[in-house]
Amino acid sequence: MNRFLLGIIVVSLVFLSCTATNRSHKMACAPPAGLDNLRAQHPYARVVMDTLTCNPERITGIGFPIGARSVEDGCLAFIDRNRALFRIRNPYLEFIRDKRYPDELLFQQVLDTVPVIDGYVRFHTVGDSLITSFEGHYFPTPSISTQPIVDTLEAREMAAYMYESDENMDTLKSDMSLAIWHGRHGRPYLAWAVRIEGLDQENWLYLIDAHTGAYLMRREIEPWHKQ
Repeated sequence: MNRFLLGIIVVSLVFLSCTATNRSHKMACAPPAGLDNLRAQHPYARVVMDTLTCNPERITGIGFPIGARSVEDGCLAFIDRNRALFRIRNPYLEFIRDKRYPDELLFQQVLDTVPVIDGYVRFHTVGDSLITSFEGHYFPTPSISTQPIVDTLEAREMAAYMYESDENMDTLKSDMSLAIWHGRHGRPYLAWAVRIEGLDQENWLYLIDAHTGAYLMRREIEPWHKQ
C-alpha cells in the first residue's frame, strides 16, 4: 500500500479526542494575530479559538467569494488570505483534500506529504460560489524535519518491546508509516506510526520518535477487518 495513503488511514483511525493525543490541557492563548484583517474582509465573522492549539476552531459569518477558482482552491485561498490568523506558511502545500469523503470539503493537514495526526480543516459553502464557514483542529506549520533518522527496523523493534508480548514479532501482523504527532504544549514530533495486530486480536498503534527512537505513546485501535 502507498505509504502516504497508509498514513492518511492511520491518522483517521486515531487520536480524534484530546485525551487520546495527550493534549487534554488547555493553553493560555495570546490574542490571535490577523483577526483585524479577517474582520476587515468579513465584518460579520465570528471566531471561536481552539484552546488546545491557539488556532481558530470555528469561523462563521464568512462571505469569501470563490470566483473562477475551483471550490477546493477557493478554500485554500481563504486560508492563504489569512495566513497570520491560521499560522500556516503555505496552505497549498500543507492541506490535501481527503478524497475518501467526496461530499465534504475536508482537508488533511500534512508537512512534506507526511500526515499531521489530528490535523484537519473543513469548509462549508453556498454552491460553488461562496465560502460561508470553517471548522477544524490543526496546528501551526510544524518546525520539524520530516527526514527520519531511525529506520523502520529499529522503530518496529521498539514497538515490539513496548508491546510486552511473548509472541514472536514475526508472527504479528504489522505495518508502519510516518506521521507528525503533537505532544504536550503543542511540541511536534516526527514519528513512526507502528500498527500491530496481536494473536489475541488486540490492535494497537505505537508512536516511535523517528529522530531519537524513543517511545512516545500507544493507543488501542479498531480491528483491521473493521477499517
